[in-house]
Amino acid sequence: MNLSVLHKIILGFAIISAMLLVSNVVSYLGLNEIIYSAHNVVEEKMTIQAKMLQVQSAL
Repeated sequence: MNLSVLHKIILGFAIISAMLLVSNVVSYLGLNEIIYSAHNVVEEKMTIQAKMLQVQSAL
């Protein structure tokens, strides 16, 4: 394959851009998982802790 310098530069930037896009998508999905876990802790675990404190204070 005989590519000119311009085509090689364009191909290099295209590959780097594609890799950057994939990296961003993976990071976004990971961030969504962290947000879901944080909401899960707040919704489920904190309500249980609050109820346990009420039971302890009633004793």
